[in-house]
Amino acid sequence: MILQNGLVGTASRTVSEKDTALTVGSGSLPVCATPVLAAVMEAAAVDAVAGCLPVSATTVGISLMLRHTSPTTAGHTVTARAELVSTEGRLLTFHITAEDEAGEVGRAEHVRCLVESAPFMEKADRKYKK
Repeated sequence: MILQNGLVGTASRTVSEKDTALTVGSGSLPVCATPVLAAVMEAAAVDAVAGCLPVSATTVGISLMLRHTSPTTAGHTVTARAELVSTEGRLLTFHITAEDEAGEVGRAEHVRCLVESAPFMEKADRKYKK
């Protein structure tokens, strides 16, 4: 598995009524909800390393510092671009920008952790069997 700085991934979503802050409950206006923007950004980071991981491994998000800088209304598409900027052990740090047809809508720094899928899920299941 080779994870080098500079890997890039993208993800897009056309904002629908179900993606608005009003519907999601994160605000009162019919614009792209910040949690929806966060999901698009995380998807771009996942995409950046997807081709580099063995089938038994994945990444899980552990932090997201997001700045939602401009609203996007329903019917418009948000596209995020994530670049791997740092690796430290199992931790991967991404710089992410997002835009719609009118320009930038957000920026984020996102950290994901490399995990082996099966042991991770076993640990998650054990958590509830105490």
